[in-house]
Amino acid sequence: MGDGGLAGVGLVPALEALRRVRVAVGRLVRLPVLRVVLPVAVAGRRPG
Repeated sequence: MGDGGLAGVGLVPALEALRRVRVAVGRLVRLPVLRVVLPVAVAGRRPG
């Protein structure tokens, strides 16, 4: 339990890296998802 300080110090860069990865993945995924979801949502709102 003596390495709690080291774990806390290493946790900050890890969280920052994880956040950057999530942002990058979100940007890559967002465009194709919008291209698929928007037409489907518009078609779903049309009667019949």
